Amino acid sequence: METFKTNYLPLLFLAILAYCSILYPLLVESCNPIDEEALLKFKGGIEYGAQYQLATWIPKTNCCATWYGVECDAANGRVVRLSPFRPANPMDVDISVFVNGTLSPFLGNLTYLQVLDLFHFQENYLSNPDGLRGPIPPQLGMLSHLTSLHLGANILNGSIPTSFANLHKLQFLYLGHNRLSGSIPNIIFRSMKSLSTLSLAGNNFTCSIPSSFMKKLR
Repeated sequence: METFKTNYLPLLFLAILAYCSILYPLLVESCNPIDEEALLKFKGGIEYGAQYQLATWIPKTNCCATWYGVECDAANGRVVRLSPFRPANPMDVDISVFVNGTLSPFLGNLTYLQVLDLFHFQENYLSNPDGLRGPIPPQLGMLSHLTSLHLGANILNGSIPTSFANLHKLQFLYLGHNRLSGSIPNIIFRSMKSLSTLSLAGNNFTCSIPSSFMKKLR
């Protein structure tokens, strides 16, 4: 009898696993409403471009399953990664995504976000006028779980928000090849204890990075 029970344990485990795989999508039928609003506000700020990618962002559908460039935490269904302009296949390095629009301050409501990748992926981006324009919303400083922020190769202007000092977990910061200007707030250097990679080239900043801070960067 003991042998009989033991032989059926693997089958029982597989049955439970299959049941859970069916049940989980039913439990997370759609976006968290706060995340969905933030993503749709961002989409609304894109005037043209990325038609294929953003066409999948349909209200009241499961953003964790069907929205291009959106990844969620399997445990709570909250958005943890946003990269809507990246090619679906990392090997498609010759594919360009032309985008024109602005950064929505509602992105600051994606409070579980760990990776925000809005790099304007296109060939010859240095001579192309397209991209995300306008200032960087200070609300991005509310993303306390953020570890990677990539806004490179756009046409963003203005200064780096002082609210970035709240991004204590940030490890990678890419702001290169925009039209950013002004000074870089010293409070950012004092607060970003985890930062290891920093890209600011191709902007119009009026100050240099402290040598003491540079030593810990890669």
